[in-house]
Amino acid sequence: MHQAQKRLSLRLALCAGAIACLPATGFAQDGSAIEEVVVTARKRSENLQSVPVAVTAISAEAIKNQSIESIRDITNQTPSLLVNQGSSGRNSLVVTIRGQTNNDLLLTVDPAVGIYIDGVSLAKTITGELANLTDVDHVEVLKGPQGTLYGRNTTGGSLNIFTRLPTGELGGEITLRTGNFGRYGGAVIANLPLKGDDLALRIVGNYDKRDPWGKNVYSGKGAGGDLDGGTLRGTLLARPADKVEVLIRGDYTKSTTTSIPHKSRGLIPTSAAATTFVPRETGVPGGAAGAAAYAGANANLGFWDTNFNYDSKEHTYSWGTSATVNVDLTADMAFKAISAYRVADRDTFYDLDGSPFNILHTHGYTHQEIVSHEAQLTGKALDGRLNWIVGGYYSREFGFDGTQSVSLGAAATRSFNEGHVVNKSAAGFTQASFDLTDQFSVTGGLRYTHESKHLTSANRRLDGVCNLPVALRQPGQCLVFRDASWNKLNYLLSADYKPADGVLVYVSTSTGFRSGGHNLRGGIDPTTFQTFNPENVKNYELGLKADWLDHRLRTNFAAYYTDYKNIQRVILVASTLNPTSTVVGNAASAKVQGLEAEIVARPIENLTLTATGALTDPKYKVYRDGLGTDFSGQPFVFIPKKTYSLSAAYNIPIEAGDLRLQADWSWRGRVFYNADSQFNGSTAARPDYRGQAAFGLLNARASVKLDDGGLEMAFFGKNLLNKKYSAFLLDTTNTALGFVTYVPGDRRTWGFEVTKTFP
Repeated sequence: MHQAQKRLSLRLALCAGAIACLPATGFAQDGSAIEEVVVTARKRSENLQSVPVAVTAISAEAIKNQSIESIRDITNQTPSLLVNQGSSGRNSLVVTIRGQTNNDLLLTVDPAVGIYIDGVSLAKTITGELANLTDVDHVEVLKGPQGTLYGRNTTGGSLNIFTRLPTGELGGEITLRTGNFGRYGGAVIANLPLKGDDLALRIVGNYDKRDPWGKNVYSGKGAGGDLDGGTLRGTLLARPADKVEVLIRGDYTKSTTTSIPHKSRGLIPTSAAATTFVPRETGVPGGAAGAAAYAGANANLGFWDTNFNYDSKEHTYSWGTSATVNVDLTADMAFKAISAYRVADRDTFYDLDGSPFNILHTHGYTHQEIVSHEAQLTGKALDGRLNWIVGGYYSREFGFDGTQSVSLGAAATRSFNEGHVVNKSAAGFTQASFDLTDQFSVTGGLRYTHESKHLTSANRRLDGVCNLPVALRQPGQCLVFRDASWNKLNYLLSADYKPADGVLVYVSTSTGFRSGGHNLRGGIDPTTFQTFNPENVKNYELGLKADWLDHRLRTNFAAYYTDYKNIQRVILVASTLNPTSTVVGNAASAKVQGLEAEIVARPIENLTLTATGALTDPKYKVYRDGLGTDFSGQPFVFIPKKTYSLSAAYNIPIEAGDLRLQADWSWRGRVFYNADSQFNGSTAARPDYRGQAAFGLLNARASVKLDDGGLEMAFFGKNLLNKKYSAFLLDTTNTALGFVTYVPGDRRTWGFEVTKTFP
């Protein structure tokens, strides 16, 4: 570990030294400097460059100029952040930061990255894509364990979205949007002062519709990429007394689309599907001929076209309300309370085998409700040298998660896997920063968490057969109860030093944990109902934040080493009724080391250049399943080793206003969606069945903002080079199904929008 840390430290020092030696004459002295950015990474407002935490801040202006519409778009310009769609739907997300990622999208399996909207945790990512970014003030991506201030399930980091607040000025915006594939939609924003600055209301509405960009040749209908949904959000700000502020928020979002189109890529010739099922449906011989018939189902189709026989749809909606109370108790002490209630529903029908054969059709449904409360007391002491926070948190998440599956055409034995869950978490936390001198500060924090999880499983078959272990069933019922609880103490220690104006060097160590849980998709075998324990991470980090050349160049670097234990993985274990069973278990430990860089430059007036990069290198120390098989040489899934982005924006003053041109390039290295496969390896004639080769995406936007009339017009395009890539792969080659499918990534889209601002 020490050698790895030394190598990372040396690389960081070399990068910093090279930047520091750049000649000042390389930059013009006219024009504006890089703006100061304010973040709340430590739950108080601070300058980004003075916070000893790796944070990427994305402003409202950047969201507009990069045509960012959803959480998935944020990944393009944020080092170490990757957002992928899951196998079950476009709106369900797999969010990864620094090698920490989801295993599954179930209520019993928690994410490794927390998503927060206005301080309220979404708890899961099943409707994460619905987090619409219209009228968002800014987004903060915190990297590394955030277990002290943000709690469990932030081992990789947290993604915090902050919406705009009402003001005392009457105003608003109307945006109309159109584009290819028949896209149309827009947004309306109204800011209504009801009683000056003491009572104001802000209402935001957004709607988008787009036709599918692919075709399902089996049904003749469209497939993939379509949009049909919108958001309605309202925020009421009230100041009922001096030094008291109350924010009441509510939002509702709904989306109905085709589910993501799986396309056949391969079928194991020795699988039951190839030897028995496909021949039975097609009349071809079994084995290799059956596999060839399956592979031919999508032969000679366009990349974004598919050929499946199950009408796939996804219905998703979410709504929530929250109340935030801020009270300035004294000049140096403040109190904040956040209470929230959120509901999310997902109902998805999808053809996972991606072919005209009835190999695997699934109906998935999820209902989630979560009640949460957080209280914070913040303050300053010792002439402002000490900043502290003390708080408490409680949440209760409940709902049900289920699937109805038909495999190998056996409709009579359709299986219903349904679990009703109750997840509770209670925590107390504290953190304090102390300025020992004007240049040197230290920070320490603790968080103690107690949580419990309950699962009621009601798994059964359509023919009435109870698909639960006899030994675990409740008397006279087809139900199994599972309960578990855990306690955890997490900490943060950091020190930062400012050797010169605009330069910050920091070191830190922190811990976090991702919650344990229950196996929801258990069957008749008691082994399948094992409980898995939390994952634990310990992080060591060295960072440099600096503004150079009269604030014309900003360089932020971070190097880290993470010790990762009790990793949750899907594994085979010895079974009591069958030879083996597949479960989620604590199967591995690993180390993750990496580098991150964000560079912003203003070399001449009106020109802004941005570059980001990340090196993420996770390696297993130990990885064995319940049968003793060694998997320690496998790659981590969803994690490319190298990523980078480049962006250039140029403002051109014109007689009527301003013309802005911007181009954004993002690149990611090879990524594995499946750690292993019976179709291992690749040749010139056969693609790699485990993942996606390295690729880059080009986006661009051109806009004109008129000085008179409050009018702005913009053309924008995404994936302008029309790159063909796989967004996800599903591998069942270790089962009787034996198939591999892939999901095509987004194709080239373009659009035009016009915005009118009032007054």
